[in-house]
Amino acid sequence: MVELYICKLPLKKEESDLNKLLVHVSAERQNRVKRFVKLDDAYRSLLVRFVLKERYGPVKEGLDWMTNSFGKPFSSNFPSFHYNISHSGEYVVCAVHDAEVGVDIKWAGRK
Repeated sequence: MVELYICKLPLKKEESDLNKLLVHVSAERQNRVKRFVKLDDAYRSLLVRFVLKERYGPVKEGLDWMTNSFGKPFSSNFPSFHYNISHSGEYVVCAVHDAEVGVDIKWAGRK
C-alpha cells in the first residue's frame, strides 16, 4: 500500500523555528539542511527524515545515502524504502512504498 504524507509549510518561516526542528536530526543532516539558501527548501528537506521515523522508529545517525543512475537518492540502510517528493506553493507531499513510487502535486493557491 502506498503511504502519502502531506505537509503545509508555515506561512511565516523563521530560522529559529527551523533550528528547533533540526535538533531531531543528525549533525551531518543539520549541516546539509543549513546549506539551503531558501528556508522553504530547508523545511521541505526534513520531510523524508520524518517519514523514515514514522515508518521505522528513531533513525540512527550516519545513514548511507547514495544516488541511482538517474540521480534519485536512496538509503542502503532501508532497501525497501522507496519515496518520491513533490512540492507546489506552500505544500509538500511524499509518497512512500516498498517499490518505486511517484507523486505529483499542483497547488493553485489562493486567488
